[in-house]
Amino acid sequence: MNDVLQLKDTQAEQTSWQTFFAKPLRDELADTADVKVLLSAGLLILVNGEEQTALQIGHCDTYSNGYIRIGETVLRYIGQELSDAGGRCVDILSNRIHDIYDDPEQSQQWEQYIRWASMQPSRAYALHQEGSTYQGEELLIRLLEPCQAKCSFCICRSGQPDLVSSLHDVQDRLREGRELGRETVVFTGGEPTLVKELPDLIALAKTLGYLTIGLQTNGIKLADRHYTQTLKDAGLTRILQSLHSHDPATHETIFKIEDCFDTCVSGVQSAIAVGLRVTLNFVTTPLNIDHHTAYVEFVHRSFRRKRTLKNLLASPHPSITFSVMSPQGWGAQHEQQLGQLTDIAKSVGHALDRAKQLRMDVRVPGLCGFPPCLLPNHAHHFDELFEERPVRIPTRTLFDGCHGCAYEPRCSGYWRGYVDQHGVGEFVPVPKPTPFPRRRSRRR
Repeated sequence: MNDVLQLKDTQAEQTSWQTFFAKPLRDELADTADVKVLLSAGLLILVNGEEQTALQIGHCDTYSNGYIRIGETVLRYIGQELSDAGGRCVDILSNRIHDIYDDPEQSQQWEQYIRWASMQPSRAYALHQEGSTYQGEELLIRLLEPCQAKCSFCICRSGQPDLVSSLHDVQDRLREGRELGRETVVFTGGEPTLVKELPDLIALAKTLGYLTIGLQTNGIKLADRHYTQTLKDAGLTRILQSLHSHDPATHETIFKIEDCFDTCVSGVQSAIAVGLRVTLNFVTTPLNIDHHTAYVEFVHRSFRRKRTLKNLLASPHPSITFSVMSPQGWGAQHEQQLGQLTDIAKSVGHALDRAKQLRMDVRVPGLCGFPPCLLPNHAHHFDELFEERPVRIPTRTLFDGCHGCAYEPRCSGYWRGYVDQHGVGEFVPVPKPTPFPRRRSRRR
């Protein structure tokens, strides 16, 4: 049974367990907190008061450590300490889990469900959230529908600071973004095309005045040209689609979906045909670590839009981002798959040279890429160097040598998890004075 059918078959069971846990929580805490119960990697229960507490239920095979273990079920909380409402929530959930194990038939059903659910990509949650999440000037809205693909590097396995748990949340966040002057919004996930209200949300974004409306997707549903046209008509202007190799077997192995390559390719073709701007995202893993140049040539050969007066000066081909697997989310559970950055940079460098020959737009994204010091002769391809302020997050670090690097003012460093495994020897500072590259013309 493939993942899509398995997901559909479990939706009724998900709803049943959600109700089982949500009702007593809301009955007990309705006066003091707004309780949200989300199903994905086990269960994520959020208690929203002045502070937020995220509680997670999972199977002990996946979560060996936790606050409480009852049978094969682990209950844990995310964060430094429990709030008063969070502590009450733990007591209620513990009693509920004990009730399950008092019934042999129910406990068997529960064990089967929680073992499966604990292996799914988690829906996002937030802790001590201060406003919405932005990436540069983009407002990010992470929709909650799980993805059909099960890529081993998916960051959605871990907590994301951009929770939306209802249509009301999405609508509020869209309005808030416009009030703050944002002109670009990007719907991401999970897999946002599985959210049936997506066309309506895109239309709302357009009505509110967003000039650029983007979508991050695996591209499977975009193979339906009618659906893709519906998104375009609603106001969608661009997509970032995952396509991790020119080789069908490699892409399908990364997605963990059989026979999906042609469908994903059709998704790209549909998006181009209806007039969307398309960027293809290639995440580097040991499976595709030397595919970059062949991938550029495949994209040049396979995807081309018609020339019109409107896009006469624009590239006829999709742009490409070369991302890198990071020790975040599922990547943190598959650190043995982290490729050596010097090997990745060498392959990417050859691909950038080939892209220049073919007049294609290829770039290395900020947090999803690698530091520009690994390819200083191609610095103009690194998005981070065009941002005025670097992203500073606890799981990334600059190193002692970075303080003498010309790119330090705009570089976010690299993931601590990678450094723990590979050390810092690859990161060689670029000597000063080295000017920042000029922003490239990116007519699309």
